[in-house]
Amino acid sequence: MTTESTNNIRELVYLAGLLHDIGKFDKNIESLWKNSPFYQQSSATVQAIVEKADAWATAIDQQNNDVIDVNQRLKNLFGDVLLDGVATGDNYFGFTKLCLEATVVLQKESGDLDTLRLGFAADFDRLPKENSKAFSESLYHLLRQYTWCLPASGGADFKSISLFHHLKLTGAFTQCLYDAHIDGAIDDKPVQLLCVDLSGIQTFIYSIGSKYAAKSLKGRSFSLQLLLDTIARKLIRDTQTTSSHLVYSSGGKFFMLLPHTVKINAILYDTEKAIQQAIWDAYQGNLFVCFGRVPFDYDPKTRLARFERSTVTKNEEDWYELGALWAEVTRKAAEQKSQKNKALILDKNYFTKLFRANDKGGAEHQCPVTGWEGELAKTNDGEAEVHKTVKTQIDIGAKLQNADFITFGEGEFFLANNLENFDLNRRTTFTANAEYCQIMQSGQNNDFLAGKSYNHIVRSFRFYGGSKQAKSVHSNNLPKNFEELAGTVREKPDDDNSPIWQEECTGNYRRLAVLRMDVDSLGNLFTQGFKKNNATFSAYATLSGLLDWFFSGYLNTIRDEYADWVNIVYSGGDDVFAVGRWDKIIAFADHIQRDFKAFTGRTELTISAGIVLMRPRYPIGKAADQAGEAEGLAKDHVYNNLPKNAICLFNLAVNWDEEWPFVKEYHDKFVKWLLDGTISKGILQKLFSYYDIYVKSEAKRKAAEKREEPDDKPDLSWKWNAAYTLSRHRTDSNKVAIDDLKALLFIEINNKIRRFEALAMAMRWAELTVRDYPKHK
Repeated sequence: MTTESTNNIRELVYLAGLLHDIGKFDKNIESLWKNSPFYQQSSATVQAIVEKADAWATAIDQQNNDVIDVNQRLKNLFGDVLLDGVATGDNYFGFTKLCLEATVVLQKESGDLDTLRLGFAADFDRLPKENSKAFSESLYHLLRQYTWCLPASGGADFKSISLFHHLKLTGAFTQCLYDAHIDGAIDDKPVQLLCVDLSGIQTFIYSIGSKYAAKSLKGRSFSLQLLLDTIARKLIRDTQTTSSHLVYSSGGKFFMLLPHTVKINAILYDTEKAIQQAIWDAYQGNLFVCFGRVPFDYDPKTRLARFERSTVTKNEEDWYELGALWAEVTRKAAEQKSQKNKALILDKNYFTKLFRANDKGGAEHQCPVTGWEGELAKTNDGEAEVHKTVKTQIDIGAKLQNADFITFGEGEFFLANNLENFDLNRRTTFTANAEYCQIMQSGQNNDFLAGKSYNHIVRSFRFYGGSKQAKSVHSNNLPKNFEELAGTVREKPDDDNSPIWQEECTGNYRRLAVLRMDVDSLGNLFTQGFKKNNATFSAYATLSGLLDWFFSGYLNTIRDEYADWVNIVYSGGDDVFAVGRWDKIIAFADHIQRDFKAFTGRTELTISAGIVLMRPRYPIGKAADQAGEAEGLAKDHVYNNLPKNAICLFNLAVNWDEEWPFVKEYHDKFVKWLLDGTISKGILQKLFSYYDIYVKSEAKRKAAEKREEPDDKPDLSWKWNAAYTLSRHRTDSNKVAIDDLKALLFIEINNKIRRFEALAMAMRWAELTVRDYPKHK
């Protein structure tokens, strides 16, 4: 049998798994597939492998093959995951195509099943059919778009498992098990889980000078995410697998199912080494890629996997829950961080490269953005010479502003805004290995099959957090620089000495804010968040898909409300990094946490945020570190014995649910009081001085508690000084406001006194808001 025919059979075997349950959604497509020559002639062995793969993916009884009806919407999986040992929630998604509209994401749209079926049938006829690879990969994305919202089965354990993820994983397992059957599995473990972690991303993104940071930051972030895509595509191409084999890809890492055979392991050894060499050559150790692999067997009846698990004392092989498998492969990849580029060190051809001096020093020109030596290129505005890599990143950021599609070729990508008018730079025609990928946007049709019919290339779509950026007032085609994002506009935006264009400026307190936030204790959700009956590969894939949908996709919809003032630098996995005008970033963070709770339907699944304010020319890398420290303070915050679930602003942390509404309420009150003269800035400054005394007293008290000694001389002078000051300034016109403040500081309301920290946050926020008003210069 020729290699070509072997590969063709493997692709048909994969399709047998991918389409095995399509009849639950579309009987016509099922009939078309079952009448195909391959299906009619497929052996009992292939059918048995599909059944086994089906069980491995979701452990669904093969007899349960009823057609999905209008009463079987997909339950939100977040309602079934265990948080503090409890699963609650009963929200359902509507019958709609995958999109980024708030009504769909937040489960406010019911949709129509018949309309969904008609749309799928029409789009199925538009799939590229000139070669099998283009067809099967495009079909994967079509299934993702239409079957994401359908349950894998009507059974109680499967109502929250997406039919799409059940289909894709059954397809992946079918091909893995088939290859293991043909080539022979190693140690009776036919499948292996691979984790690829691109390490050093955040440090690399933010380790740039401030001068051209705004221009290069977006392209820098985007190019690294495309680098991860390129690595995934190379692994798929080299192992001759499919997109279905990617269980999850976001947040700087991806997980992939592969056959556990001698043939695949040999390919992986060469591919991993080639990837590490390419990363070293391109980034000189500033980035490195880690690989972790765990071979396993699986018993769908018990929902347990057999693999070798590392312990403190020894490696033990036994049957474990899937959460342990997920944790073990993640640990394996992380282990390589302490053995960076081990394969290259052992390669005599690379040993010298790794340890020789790479820089020349002396009078060698350095890039003003990164400090790198090497070939420099002028920016398009001709203002500076930067490293050629930075120049590429600046160009990518500019093109991304108006891009709707990405074209992937052999290890390279191109941006385009439509099929008829695209910029391919060096390429004039699509090769057979090309992929035309739509960047899914909010408020758009998102028809990834639109345009000319290219029947020989893969048609796909993807989410990308931060696909659009705030546009410069000087040009709709260029993103704002940091000064413009803060509200300052110069006559010549790239000239620091150019006069400020006052009539175009916004506000008087023109500062940037950097936001970093992520989900609290997400690792525990993956390792401990599923009941035994619900812990299946499809469940993990569904959960990962939901997180990617929200953070890589829906955050763009939230950002639309702040489109002129907020840029998402990075958003994926469960991480967010954004830069924008200080007041809009605060509102953006609040919006994210509110919609995340609505999306999950779980108040116990929380998210914490850190925000720091900075001048536009402040080093972005340093601000990123400080925002990370602020996020750490938020995660360390405990309120009424409830940890995390907090925002840190002005170096103060408050609980989102209990304290943040109070902060917002009193921010608004203070702004009103200061603007209408109810209270003076003098009173505000007095309260700040009393807060300083309070902080020192609290620090002393906590230190005494740590030493297990009583604080016998607490400094409570702030209390009587505050009481005296407020009483002294009380008048008929401000008595309501003054009495309100006295009650907050000294009187228990609902058996508790509001923390002074929350009041201080509200005061500081209000002070800056009032300063931002032009009449309060």
